[in-house]
Amino acid sequence: MTTTRSSATTAAVLSLLLAAASGCGPSGADDGREASEIGTDTEAIDSSFLPKQFQTRWAPGIPGGVPRDNDPVRPAAVWLPAGNPYGGYSVNPALAGQGNAAAFTSAMQAAINAAGAAATPSSRRIVLLKAGTYYVNPQSLPNKGGRVGLYVTVDNVTIRGEGADRTRLVANGTIPEYGTVVLFGHRGGFNDGDFRVTAVTANAWMGTNTIAVTDASRFAVGDVITIDMLDGPATATGSVQLNASFVWFYDGEYFKRQPSFSWAGPSTGAPGVNVNDLSSANAAAVNAVPRWRSVGQASEITAISGNTLYLKEPLTKDFMQWRSPQVWRMVAKDNRSVFLGNRWSGIENIAVAGGNNQWGFPGGTIAFSYMSYAWAKNVEADGSRGSDSAHPGKDGYNIGLGRCYRCVIRDSYVHESRDQNPGGQAYGIVIGTGSSASLVENNISINNNKPIVSIASGGGNVIAYNYVDNAVIWNSPGWQENAIDDSHGAFTHHDLIEGNWTPNIGSATTHGNSGWHVHFRNYATGRNSSGNVTGNLRAVGVDAWTHDSAFVGNVLRGGNVYETNPSSRSGTPIFALGNNFMFGGNWDNGYAKAHIWRDGNWDSVNGRTVWASGARTLPPSLYLSSKPAFFGTRTWPWVDPLSGTVGTLPAKARYDSGTPNIVP
Repeated sequence: MTTTRSSATTAAVLSLLLAAASGCGPSGADDGREASEIGTDTEAIDSSFLPKQFQTRWAPGIPGGVPRDNDPVRPAAVWLPAGNPYGGYSVNPALAGQGNAAAFTSAMQAAINAAGAAATPSSRRIVLLKAGTYYVNPQSLPNKGGRVGLYVTVDNVTIRGEGADRTRLVANGTIPEYGTVVLFGHRGGFNDGDFRVTAVTANAWMGTNTIAVTDASRFAVGDVITIDMLDGPATATGSVQLNASFVWFYDGEYFKRQPSFSWAGPSTGAPGVNVNDLSSANAAAVNAVPRWRSVGQASEITAISGNTLYLKEPLTKDFMQWRSPQVWRMVAKDNRSVFLGNRWSGIENIAVAGGNNQWGFPGGTIAFSYMSYAWAKNVEADGSRGSDSAHPGKDGYNIGLGRCYRCVIRDSYVHESRDQNPGGQAYGIVIGTGSSASLVENNISINNNKPIVSIASGGGNVIAYNYVDNAVIWNSPGWQENAIDDSHGAFTHHDLIEGNWTPNIGSATTHGNSGWHVHFRNYATGRNSSGNVTGNLRAVGVDAWTHDSAFVGNVLRGGNVYETNPSSRSGTPIFALGNNFMFGGNWDNGYAKAHIWRDGNWDSVNGRTVWASGARTLPPSLYLSSKPAFFGTRTWPWVDPLSGTVGTLPAKARYDSGTPNIVP
């Protein structure tokens, strides 16, 4: 939690922030890193203007940034077969083309595995592909079963092309079962014992870095762990039951620990949940949900003293003893001896097309599962369905994170799906399943059912400076879908959504609610740029039973009334508060409105900035201490809530210029 400073110090800090500009070079394989990735001094960012429950120290992603080839700590070199037979490339360029799919898949997988065997933390390896279109056949995922395309189950390996507009990996038709074209990790253990579930013995407080456990010897410095806690007893609130007085679980069993062992983590022993309507949801909240675990956070162990674990970042939530918190290992430091997690691998400068998800996550185009310090940088994740084999269409996610810690998706172009209807087949970028402290920055995500969405994530994530547009439902073309949806599965919490261009921001409660997110300096237009959407229009949507949420310094357009709520339902709102309860058309009892905090937003209905208690100075960012390099000479911050004007967002400029894969 950020400490409060004197007014003089605050003014000096804000002056420094406003004046600072990054000196980093342009983005690329071997370039300077963005200001957002270089150990920014987040302690210097004064967030004391936020109510205490929202004050989180966001320092997401890879410390020091996605590593360069000449990184002083983690340098990298291209892995080459003996004798360098392919002129500096890791795989024979002659294997491009659909007719070579089987040979390419075998050769590429062998190169990944060999690079992993040669790589070390201080000597990473790059699997480099020459420009061309390469086709990927299904393969069985070792030790886990199920088929994917290419898999990276080793540390310190980067897949790299010669540009997302020049090098392309394509699913050769349908990849069944898991269906992912490129899968990182998914080394999720074989049984509960691999996770080493351990009880927490004292309250673990928000803003602290320590957890007391029954037996710390079960862990090692460098393990990435998750702490979670019981949802707790139900309390009747309006027409629903809220567990622990804030968790609403409707249809919300997805993408979190299950009663028995699964890919999502160790078993809880909780009763199963069968929710079909409000009555069954309330019954489950009383009888089953108290033993589920919807709130968690991942972090890395930096030290162990006795039975106390010391964590890399502060806890974003109080984990109270009365809710029986547990700690369990998510990515093992020694992952060669236990099949649990991978580190420091990524994919860069390449396009990937196609993918399926017959078995659910991980599926789709590119997925990271049980990964730490992993990345997708300057990739195109192409879900479009075309008449040629290079555009097979995809089902599932374009890029998905599940059980990920400090992972990065940046500078990328994510678009389209084979079936853009509800049901999980048309999601763009997904932060899911307990993922924490991850960064989604400077991307383009368009033409999907949900372009960016969080699902049961673990807090401390940042979604920032992305161009998000055309959130659609094919079978309801007039309905404005959620564009940046920070809750599509209970219980996402304590994430920062900053500086995005988007039709709307906010939280859905289709599969349960969320809490304590902060939406800062975004530009929300109120509707898609294309398409004749007429229903569910709003700049901000805070669905029924959403817990505490903050909206500060945004520029919000598109309404003819300031808000709709249970007692005032008419008009097209800037803020839609408390609707879409149980999939739309129902309202809560005023809970969402009572739990929203708004300050310093400019909206087109009032035509001015609305302050909660008098004008105040807002920092340029809540996670950046200086201007990010990708803004170049453009104005930053680009959203000005004092005047209601906006500048140019670099990600949107890339798309508008017709060069979405070229990051200047």
